[in-house]
Amino acid sequence: MESTNLRRVEWRQLFPWLCLFGAFRIAIDPRKLILAVFGLCFVTGGNHAIDQIGLKSELIREAESVPQHLYPWDKSQASDGVGGIEPLSILTEPEGLREVFGRWNVLRDPLLNGVLHPVFVLTNSYDHGFSASVDALLRLLWFAFVWSIFGGAITRMAVQQFVKDEKLSMVAGVKFSCSKLVQFLSAPLLPLSGIFVLLCFCAGIGAAGRVPGVGPVIMSVLMGFALIFSVAIVIMLIGVGAGWPLMVAAISTEESDGFDGFSRAHSYIFDVPWHYLWCFVLAMIYASATVLFVEVMGLWVSQVAETGVSWGFGAEPLDGAESLVISIVGFWDSLWTALIIGYRASLFWVLFLLIYLVLRNASDRIPMNEASFVAISDGGNQEMALGGISAIKEDVEERPIGNPDEASNADSKSDSTPNPDAGDVSEEKPRG
Repeated sequence: MESTNLRRVEWRQLFPWLCLFGAFRIAIDPRKLILAVFGLCFVTGGNHAIDQIGLKSELIREAESVPQHLYPWDKSQASDGVGGIEPLSILTEPEGLREVFGRWNVLRDPLLNGVLHPVFVLTNSYDHGFSASVDALLRLLWFAFVWSIFGGAITRMAVQQFVKDEKLSMVAGVKFSCSKLVQFLSAPLLPLSGIFVLLCFCAGIGAAGRVPGVGPVIMSVLMGFALIFSVAIVIMLIGVGAGWPLMVAAISTEESDGFDGFSRAHSYIFDVPWHYLWCFVLAMIYASATVLFVEVMGLWVSQVAETGVSWGFGAEPLDGAESLVISIVGFWDSLWTALIIGYRASLFWVLFLLIYLVLRNASDRIPMNEASFVAISDGGNQEMALGGISAIKEDVEERPIGNPDEASNADSKSDSTPNPDAGDVSEEKPRG
């Protein structure tokens, strides 16, 4: 009977998307949480500053249904849908399971609340007017600027932790994102510029219809070109809308420029669209469960802390120091809430980084443990981070690689050649 050797199955090689389930360990890093909180605060503060300019019309202010600001220190943002959840009901009742895996909005809200309404205003700029369009454009540019810095730093720190299992400092991460700020911003602006040019061509076709007499005929003949331009516009819009986080992840991973980040994200989305859709849906379900876990644990930690302190402090009056004490306690409570909300933004960037690595592996067959690294702090040379033997910090003896047939023939000849110095007696020496 022949013996059967059992080998360990490398599930992550068979199913690379399993790496998405390691996003929690990477995203919960306090460094990334702090950067995410800073990003949310800067976006909120910038929106408040743009509000003071007063470009938005009163009609738009009254008609707004999408919230413009997300306050990461607001406790209601972290406890919405969390209070009153019983752990056993999550496992036994359908509503509980829906609460765990159906809260897809918790991942997208921190980043998309500030961009949905400006995009709506820009796409309907003819109805809203010039000042409202400028207001929406300022918000979008500020949103892209802030998350190019903080999102780029988070993805850079995440790829270093995933590939090399090393934690990058916040300072090094922010230094990297600031050095790549132009690339991060140019990646989505390149397709948007192309969209603007194509829209100008379509507008030119429409303007041709204003020519007296033959204008409508010329416009109707050129309408086919307008349809072709519109197809390109829709394709680029899909690439920007679905691939902007992938662009940031590509630049952070490959140390490349904006064009490479745009082209990689765009090609991966359309090359393996079903793979991308599967990873996206899986990421949303996974994010819903982990965000609920973090929010429940954060709420319980806060309640336990309040209960423990109340045992020792009691219900004694605070006299004149009441306002100061309430302010200090409120600061710590807001800081703890901000970290809980910041987990959503941190998880967003980590998940899209891992999705990028999965799509790159599926489309270009590049191993997921490859990324380009430059020593930021000491200005070292560029190196490619690999897994396996390439990652071992030891000297490896290299041997020249030749023709294996010639090598085997040479070995056989050397084995069969007699050595006279060794006392070989297979042949008699001629007598003198």
